[in-house]
Amino acid sequence: MPRLTKNQTKRCNVPAENEEEYYRRAIFIPWLDSFINNISDLFLKHKCIIKSFKCLLPTGNSPNQTEKSQYLKLLEFYKNDIPENGVNPAVAEFDLWYKKFQCPNHSLPHNAIDALNLCNDTLFETLLYLYF
Repeated sequence: MPRLTKNQTKRCNVPAENEEEYYRRAIFIPWLDSFINNISDLFLKHKCIIKSFKCLLPTGNSPNQTEKSQYLKLLEFYKNDIPENGVNPAVAEFDLWYKKFQCPNHSLPHNAIDALNLCNDTLFETLLYLYF
C-alpha cells in the first residue's frame, strides 16, 4: 500500500540536515525551554514570600501595615512549621519584637544573623522558627 501523506503527524517533524541537529531541535531545545519555564515559575511563586522576610528586620519604629501584612503572609505560608499557638499571639510577638528595638539601649540588627542572635527563644518563639 502506498503512503498517503507527505508529513508525519504523530511525532515531531522538524527539518534538519543531520541527526545531531534533528535531536537538538526535536528534544533538547523543547526540554530546555520547559526547564527554564518551570524554574522561573517556581521562583516567581516564591518571590513574594522571600520579599516578606524583610519585615523580620526591625526598623526602630513601630511596624506599619505593609510589614504586618508581610508577616501575616509568612505565618500563612509557614503555618505547618511554626508552633500552633494561633495568629494573635504571633502578631503580638511581632509587635513586641519591634518595640524591643524602639528602646535606645538596643541596637538594630543589620542582617538576619544579628537578628537571630538578639532573638530570645522563649519570648519570640514564632520569630525564631521563621529565622531558622
